[in-house]
Amino acid sequence: MTGSDDKEQELTDKTVLAIQVVTKHLAMIDGVVTDVSDAMTTFSCTVTTGDSNTGTTERYSVPLRVLIGSQGSNIEIPVINSACVIGFRNGSDGRPQMIWADQIDTKELTLATKFIVSTQNNAASLQLDSKITMNGGKNGGVPLAKAVEAAGQADVQILSAILNVLGGDPINEPGNGAPSALQQALNAATAGLNPGDYSSNTIENPNVLQ
Repeated sequence: MTGSDDKEQELTDKTVLAIQVVTKHLAMIDGVVTDVSDAMTTFSCTVTTGDSNTGTTERYSVPLRVLIGSQGSNIEIPVINSACVIGFRNGSDGRPQMIWADQIDTKELTLATKFIVSTQNNAASLQLDSKITMNGGKNGGVPLAKAVEAAGQADVQILSAILNVLGGDPINEPGNGAPSALQQALNAATAGLNPGDYSSNTIENPNVLQ
């Protein structure tokens, strides 16, 4: 073997070695998510890989796409039977890792300040233990629906009682016994008017809760 042949073989060997080093960190296969029952406690799921022709393999405790640190965390839980891609750290078949899933059932972002954003079943929710300020807070705080409902119902009772008196039996003027002109005037002015509805299903927005 000549010197040029040696160098060519050396280059080939190094190229093969480089490919092996790179691809072992990128080894990926597709599969189907079959169980996420312990996802929120173990941050893992079960994935089935292979097919009926080549045979299937159940891979348990496949770590989900989770980032956990002192400043917060991010968790993605896929939908059952969703297609996914898992990779193998260091090319080891025993060290799978969720790379991607085509459907996410729950996504939760938590920051150290107790700020939690989560989505589940196409619905999003926001939880936090601190104060929210919008527009500099110049318009004051958001009304408390239960307090507004209670105050409104009290006002409704008062107004209803007044309207019942106005629309009830005629009240005679003291002395001459004539029908009360004030009652007649107020009854005419309020004819057809009713107190407002302060019930919770009217004043509350069910999509914004506090």
